[in-house]
Amino acid sequence: MSNLSILKSIVESDQEAADLEFRATMLICINQMIKEAGLTPKQVAKILEVPAPRVSELLAGKVSLMSANKLIKYLGAFGFKIDMSFKDGKLSAEVVSV
Repeated sequence: MSNLSILKSIVESDQEAADLEFRATMLICINQMIKEAGLTPKQVAKILEVPAPRVSELLAGKVSLMSANKLIKYLGAFGFKIDMSFKDGKLSAEVVSV
């Protein structure tokens, strides 16, 4: 069973499942970037320009408190962006350095 199938079973629509999967994946990636960079919560707070409680929520993986917009802004604060394209009936997305 795929992650999306599991998510569909706990939310009311396919759109909500896709949104939750996107946010969860972004949250995991951002946490991996923080871990690999060896950043302290204080350093993360400074980079993201957020208070310590927001960093705690991020590091704890509280996806329900994170909007897609907020996570994309966090990604940008770490020097990345999402490049999206649509070609030949296929949507693709890639995270790249800015």
